[in-house]
Amino acid sequence: MLKDKSAALCPFLPLFVFLVLRPFHFQVVTRYMLVSFADGVTFEHNAELLLEASERLGFTDSQLWTLASLQKMPYFARNNASFAKLDECFFQREIGTEHPCRPLCAAFKALVMWHSMTTSSSDYVMWADAKRFELSTTFKTPWGGYATDITLNVSAVNVRQAVSALNKRRVPHASAYGLAGCSSVYADVLWLNGGGNGTYLGTGYISEFTSNGFSHLVTDYQRFITRPHAITSHLLLKNNEFNRRLMWDWLNMAIAHPEAFCATQDQDQTAFNFLLYNRSLPILNACPFVQPPANFAWVHSLTGFLSSISQGNFVQI
Repeated sequence: MLKDKSAALCPFLPLFVFLVLRPFHFQVVTRYMLVSFADGVTFEHNAELLLEASERLGFTDSQLWTLASLQKMPYFARNNASFAKLDECFFQREIGTEHPCRPLCAAFKALVMWHSMTTSSSDYVMWADAKRFELSTTFKTPWGGYATDITLNVSAVNVRQAVSALNKRRVPHASAYGLAGCSSVYADVLWLNGGGNGTYLGTGYISEFTSNGFSHLVTDYQRFITRPHAITSHLLLKNNEFNRRLMWDWLNMAIAHPEAFCATQDQDQTAFNFLLYNRSLPILNACPFVQPPANFAWVHSLTGFLSSISQGNFVQI
């Protein structure tokens, strides 16, 4: 008489189902969030184009902030007096420059990064400057002309490849705290915190309001101002406790010392470089990999940022 084999296999059926389905059940999905800010019709249009491209760039989530949406934050309401000072164009009034005012002296970068990192489950959060978004090999030079001598691998403009490269190169916290500013004249010369391309040209670039307000962050000011300057047009940060605290401290530099934060032309960028120096964090130098004058615009663009990191075209300094 034939035995019913199905009955014999029944005790093993749950184990078989578990082993087959286990890879799917325990699969971990890494989440990548893109955040940006835009105020005004032109920038809002650019930001919308950026968000439309976010999935193609490897992101799983995206957020676009405006000044109106920031003002609805409880944190904004609690610190309304400081934000009002940030919006008074202190830099332009005190220094007498015609450099255009930016909303909140661009402190919105720190605010939206901190908010996104503390309220989302994203593993990586990237700040992208909407006006720097272009998937192109043509970039404006500082003199208004164009440079087209860049060979662009569009497939490398991807946040997942960038994160993989940061981990492979063992960059601290697997994070990109900004690319170094290029000189636009020489490939091996960098922009410095104190101003000047490669050679320190004096103390006038950083306002006394700024240096006095944040002097507690640097033990050797002369060394700080001769250090390469990181650009904050794009940041890619692992969402961990260290980086959340870094964004919180950057934001509070603006809240606690709004005049110091606003008084230097690069405002948020100069303040962030004080923090990078204080925490001994690396700057990624992609300048030697793209010839001038294109390198100046390349490191400011989203294309240049993601592509340089993804392809490992950088050195840590």
